Amino acid sequence: MNLLKVERYKNYHRTEFYLSFITLLIPLIFAYSMVYTDMPQQMDYDKPGGISIFTMLSTCLGMASSIGIFHIFYSVIAANSMAYELENGYYMMYFPKLPSKTKLLRTKQRVITESLIISLVVFIVMAILILKILVKDNGIITTKFFDQYSFYMGMSMLAIVFELIAFVNLTLVLGLFFRTLQTIIISVALFYGQIIGASIPLIKYLMPKHHLQNILDFKDWTNHSQVLNLTLVSIGISVTILLVATYIGHKKVKNDYI
Repeated sequence: MNLLKVERYKNYHRTEFYLSFITLLIPLIFAYSMVYTDMPQQMDYDKPGGISIFTMLSTCLGMASSIGIFHIFYSVIAANSMAYELENGYYMMYFPKLPSKTKLLRTKQRVITESLIISLVVFIVMAILILKILVKDNGIITTKFFDQYSFYMGMSMLAIVFELIAFVNLTLVLGLFFRTLQTIIISVALFYGQIIGASIPLIKYLMPKHHLQNILDFKDWTNHSQVLNLTLVSIGISVTILLVATYIGHKKVKNDYI
C-alpha cells in the first residue's frame, strides 16, 4: 500500500481544500481598493519611492494571516485528516499493514504541509497576477515589482509561512487527543488567544504571533541585519512548536495505537 499516495488522494479530494482558495478574494479586494478607492491616500505609508507590487503582495499575505483565514480553513483540513479518521476507525485500514505506526503521522504531516504550501504558492502567484493587472502608477502606488524594502517584506512573508506550517502540524497532532469539532475549536482558539496572550509577560515570548508582530512593528525596513534577526527568532519559535508537537504526536501514537 502506497500510504503517501492514499493520503494525497484523500487530501486533494476534500471540499475544504478547494474552499481554502477563497483566500484569493483578499488580493482581489485589496487591489481593487488600491486602484478604485482612496485607500492609498489613507494608508499610513511614509516611505519614499511609492508602494511596490511586492510590498502589496506582502500586505495581502499579512492580512490573510492576521485575520486567520488560512488558520481556519486548515484547522478544518487537519482535523478531518486526523481526528475525523480516528473517530470513525479509518486508521485500522493502515495500522495492521504499517511496519512503523508513526509512519502514518509522518505521512499526514508531510501531506498537510505540502497542501498548505501549494495553497500559499497559488495565493502568491494569483496575487501577483491580480496586482500586475489592476495596479497602475499614481504617485503613491507603483508598478515596480521590487524596491529597497523588498528584503523586509520577503522576511515577513517567510515568517508567516513558518508560523502557518507550525499551526497546521499542531492542529494535526491535537486530532490525536480530541474529537473533530473539539480539535477545530481548540486550534482556532489557540490562534486568536495569542491576541490576549500577547499582553502576558514571559508567555508572549512563546507565541509565534508575538514575534510576527515584532517584525510588522519594526520601522527601519532597510536595516537588514535587524530584520533578519527578528525573522530568525520568529522562525525559531515556529520550528520549536513544530518539533515539540511532532514529538508529542509520535509518543501518543506509540503509546495508544501500538
